[in-house]
Amino acid sequence: MDGLGRALEAISRKADDLFITTIGDLEIVFRLPPVRTAQQYTYLLDACENDGERNSIFESIFRETVEDDWITKSTGGGLIPAGVPETIARLVLLLSGCNSNTNAYTSELFKNYRKQVDSTLCYMQRVVCSAFSGYTFEILEKLNYQKLVYIFIQAEKLLLEQGIITVEHNFEKPVEVKAKQFLVEDAIKSDTKAYSEFSKPAADDPKRMAMQQAIREKAIQRAKEEERKFKQRMRG
Repeated sequence: MDGLGRALEAISRKADDLFITTIGDLEIVFRLPPVRTAQQYTYLLDACENDGERNSIFESIFRETVEDDWITKSTGGGLIPAGVPETIARLVLLLSGCNSNTNAYTSELFKNYRKQVDSTLCYMQRVVCSAFSGYTFEILEKLNYQKLVYIFIQAEKLLLEQGIITVEHNFEKPVEVKAKQFLVEDAIKSDTKAYSEFSKPAADDPKRMAMQQAIREKAIQRAKEEERKFKQRMRG
């Protein structure tokens, strides 16, 4: 089966993202392990005392990440060119942020992903996660597009009703979900009686001055509490 066929077969298993690389005449399809697993492989490699131990770890990484059954089964049997398991294993660790070039590689990833986040798809995912704490990006990526759009519309409606966003999504310029500005003045004005008392001249009346100060402090605390609750809701 060619590289495209193996990639299509792997996609049908509905697992994580696929990567494909070519080494000589081999097209190898593989997936990345969880970050924690990649780190553990790195710790083991650092603790190796000889090439034999390192090769065993490279072959283990190769078998665990490569999607081609005939390749993984033939490891050590002479069918795989020498050095291929190590090459793939090192590539897996690089893409997992576990080698000496991690900082440079991660910097490039940052640039690439920052270019992608303005897409409508990413915007919908952020809105849904902001509105409904039970959803994660991983969950949303498993939905078909029709269901994702339906849930996004529900989330958009909720955020509009709460005043967190003020307009519906515009395909020309997506509106980000962001915190409303919490002003002490707004918090004070929400209580008409308190504001009327606050706005009267204090003159030299110590009692009125004390009342005004108490109202201001109460309003400040209320504004801070509203902001804290909002941020907690946005974090889920």
